[in-house]
Amino acid sequence: MMATSFTTAGTLSLAPALAVMPGANIGSTLVVQLMSFNTEIVIPLLLLIGFVVFKLRDHSNFESVGCALIGLGLMLLALHLLGGTLADIEVTPVFHAVMQGLQGDTLIAQLVAVILTLFCHSSVAIVLLIASLATTGAMMPATAIVLVFDANIGGALPPVLNAGSGVARRLPIGNLIIRLSGSALALLLLPLLTDYVQKLGLSMPQLVVWFPTAFSAVLALLFKNNNRHGAYGLLFNQKI
Repeated sequence: MMATSFTTAGTLSLAPALAVMPGANIGSTLVVQLMSFNTEIVIPLLLLIGFVVFKLRDHSNFESVGCALIGLGLMLLALHLLGGTLADIEVTPVFHAVMQGLQGDTLIAQLVAVILTLFCHSSVAIVLLIASLATTGAMMPATAIVLVFDANIGGALPPVLNAGSGVARRLPIGNLIIRLSGSALALLLLPLLTDYVQKLGLSMPQLVVWFPTAFSAVLALLFKNNNRHGAYGLLFNQKI
């Protein structure tokens, strides 16, 4: 969202902004890593420290740091509350019946993941839900990988829908194209990926939590800004 606002204002051109997005995507997957641990103690500490630092108004830098800490604490709190809501849905018989039905239908699984992420406005919450379901053995590795892919796509849709002008939409659409192309490639390689992750001996929760980071890192390499012949150049036909 910050990169989009900078692009709309003309502060940042489209090509460098698109180069920023793969790194931002990796950062969001690291939030999944963080949220896989118990963050209940961290949240009030961030809010308290942020409030105290914010009150040091004599130093503008301290005030900015305080705002950042409060914002981070509120973001983690929102994700924690959203995760709790999804956990209540997770235990319902209807939800388990739906998940069982997704095991053999990749297309429907993709649509469900995209729609859930779109409504939640958070791929982090959906990936954590997938990890929770994986813990109970409610899905196979291939299904978990597909759901992670499409949660990644669904997370790119709200910025596209919320963007106003045509200029503001260029960056979110570019990010969506990057994620779609990466997911399409990964789905083509799904049998190989499934065999590989099974050979690694990872547990299902580990697979779901770590796979988005690895996937986003590969996308960042494919779309690295200094490769005119790479995927970035093929899609956008420009060099940074």
